[in-house]
Amino acid sequence: MSVQCIKDQIALLTEPELREVSVFLFQLRQTRDPEHQSLLERRLSDRNRANWLTLSEFQDRVGGA
Repeated sequence: MSVQCIKDQIALLTEPELREVSVFLFQLRQTRDPEHQSLLERRLSDRNRANWLTLSEFQDRVGGA
């Protein structure tokens, strides 16, 4: 499938489908970025509680309920 064919198909998507594709592409770029992976690994292995977020701080940052 050509890139142009993919673009043509994306142009036909609904708004919710476009958001889903956007999130997918964003996540794909991040998983292929060694710098992002290194940052994520450092954050996940951080044992210093001063750097941790509370649930409400996390929700504020990501816009969760």
